[in-house]
Amino acid sequence: LYALMVQQLSKQDHYDFGLRSLRGVLMCAGGLKRADASVSEELILLRALRDMNVPKFIREDMELFMLLINDLFPGMETPPSEQGQLVVAMRDSLLERGLQ
Repeated sequence: LYALMVQQLSKQDHYDFGLRSLRGVLMCAGGLKRADASVSEELILLRALRDMNVPKFIREDMELFMLLINDLFPGMETPPSEQGQLVVAMRDSLLERGLQ
């Protein structure tokens, strides 16, 4: 996946597709597995990849990333992101002001 992202996503200074990023995904996946061991490992990895990468992508790259994820995990539904109250309040405030 990371090789595909390097090839297909736009070049942004804040994108990191190296070992540090991969380590973060694995740490997140480990935390998700410890929180609920009954969830399949594929779903945990899908969620960890999404949660650790999507926040740093620009809108166009996020759409392409989700297409890559869907190609690598065919037939799996991406679970909704668990957003805290702060994120919801920030989104509402931005929408009220007409911002992205």
